Amino acid sequence: MLFGTRNDAVIASVALRLMLFLNLFVGSQGVEFTPVVETKVCDVTHYGAIGDGKTNSTMAVLRAIEDCTQTKDKDGIDAERKVILFPPTDNTKNESFVIWPIVFQYTSNLTVAIEGNITTTVDIDTWPSNASALIHFEHCEGLVVTGGGGVNGNGMSWWMKRKVDPSHFAPKLMTMHHASNVVVSNLTLQHSPMFHLTFSTVSNLEVKHLQIYAPKLSPNTDGIDLSSTTFAHVHDCHIDNGDDNIAIGSGTSNVLVERLLCIDGHGTSIGSIGEHNSTGYVSNITFRDIHYIRTQNVARVKTWQGGHGAVSNISYINLYVEDVINAIFITQYYCPSSQHPDKCKNYTAAVAISDISFFNISGTHVDEHAGILWCSDSIPCENIILEDVNLVRAYDPSGDSFNCWEAQGLARNVSPPSCLSSGEKTKVPRRKSRKIST
Repeated sequence: MLFGTRNDAVIASVALRLMLFLNLFVGSQGVEFTPVVETKVCDVTHYGAIGDGKTNSTMAVLRAIEDCTQTKDKDGIDAERKVILFPPTDNTKNESFVIWPIVFQYTSNLTVAIEGNITTTVDIDTWPSNASALIHFEHCEGLVVTGGGGVNGNGMSWWMKRKVDPSHFAPKLMTMHHASNVVVSNLTLQHSPMFHLTFSTVSNLEVKHLQIYAPKLSPNTDGIDLSSTTFAHVHDCHIDNGDDNIAIGSGTSNVLVERLLCIDGHGTSIGSIGEHNSTGYVSNITFRDIHYIRTQNVARVKTWQGGHGAVSNISYINLYVEDVINAIFITQYYCPSSQHPDKCKNYTAAVAISDISFFNISGTHVDEHAGILWCSDSIPCENIILEDVNLVRAYDPSGDSFNCWEAQGLARNVSPPSCLSSGEKTKVPRRKSRKIST
């Protein structure tokens, strides 16, 4: 049951978001964002690519891209659906198309069909200094990346370097920047040197049926990251990695994330927002129907002291957790030791956090607290809602509790008992240090 006066508002808000997504993604099993006159297929093997796991096929792939994307109609507009095909490879023989960094840019109505496997042999010493990702898309409209195959970043040497020096550069696996009407589906992404799949300045996005893998201790191997992205639907994915399973960055709004399995990562996070006194906004984000196993965090909102902006209208609904560390975690004091080994500075400015809802969350956690809500003295968290939350400390249920500082809101049917305040200052003693790990 929802709170009386909030009931209609919450239902209306969720219904509006669902209508937006349904309007955007009706027929998403075969999304075509623009009328297709005809289809041109460019099989990379016809341009010299060899999927034997040894031959460098970069130049052949670039020839396929150039040929496939140059077709325009008499008015200079891309009128065809163009398909760049990586045909199936034999997994039993470790076959794959070996490439160096490639870029797709300034194109429309493009499908990249990865039916086989793609990998790279580029290591720390030979990686091009101007390449931030193995596969990068920029200024693309009507883009589909799919196929049932996979991309392997061979990130082991990068992880070893970054464990010694966390500031050392590492490339991402697949990135998309300045794109609209995008679908990414039915792929396996694994062992990225850094983030696996990132979107920035993207609108009308659907991500579905992805398998993402990296070892638990691989540094900064985020699963899916969204920044400055609007109207996105991420669903039905399996993400087992070493950092945020999903991360929502500044400038992002109107996102629905649902039906995920998250294993051994850092959970589904908002932020971090406000680093280096910057300004950021995130709003209208819903996470629902998600299963977490041994993740470091589950529902997390993280902002830096000294930042500006706001995080608002965030909902976590129907979450089931198994032996996670932090089930519910809001902090306006984010300052990880991996990024700031020195003492974190104190600031009165803070990113405002409000209207954060946690509905129907249950399962087991291993940390001493079922939830941590650490908010700013000057700008407390407002309107935090906990409802139908039942969390049990695994192995030792005794002494389970929530830990709050300046967190204001309402709780109903919450176990262990919530420590939210109704608006007056809480009486929980201040901790000497709120510095936390990533």
